[in-house]
Amino acid sequence: MTDATFEAWVTWGAGAGNWQRIFDFGTSLTGEDTSGTGSNYVFLTPRSSGGITRFGARASGETADNLGVDGPALPTNVLAHVAGDV
Repeated sequence: MTDATFEAWVTWGAGAGNWQRIFDFGTSLTGEDTSGTGSNYVFLTPRSSGGITRFGARASGETADNLGVDGPALPTNVLAHVAGDV
């Protein structure tokens, strides 16, 4: 696949922690259903450790996320539409 659009309607709760994911697809280097480093992935988090919304992707062989589209953190307890293109 060379192009994809991901979208969701999300109500993000107050008190949710950093790096929780709206979606996270890809290959984990530590196995299925485990957190860890991946080699190929795409994700959207409502709040990174810097307090911003982050949409990112990484392909095999890259050393950092690309498509790092950053924006303000999502509002809490409000239905919001999010979308990103890869």
